[in-house]
Amino acid sequence: MASRAQSEMSEAVAANDEMVTEAVAEPEAASVAPGMAADSAAPSYRCELHGKVRRIEVSYLNPSALVPCEVNYLKEVEAPGQTQALWSAEQEVGYCEQKASDFVAKLKEWGWQCQ
Repeated sequence: MASRAQSEMSEAVAANDEMVTEAVAEPEAASVAPGMAADSAAPSYRCELHGKVRRIEVSYLNPSALVPCEVNYLKEVEAPGQTQALWSAEQEVGYCEQKASDFVAKLKEWGWQCQ
């Protein structure tokens, strides 16, 4: 019975990974907005589910500004050292931060524990 539950959990995690890929397949275009100085600490989240770890991080391509930016997705256990850029913005301040926050909320809906 335990092995069936483990198998079902593995399938659920794999299905979540497929949903992640589908959810980020077509990022929205950023609209024009003025830039401002970047905070010293970019948003970063760590999510766990059944021994798997995901990190979602906002990175600023210019350390002194909030744009351009990227939302990066890392699978620490399955693909250490590999980063997937999910969304990016050239001019819309707050776009990356909002996308990261929305994505973490979706992971929580799927059962991930995020902080």
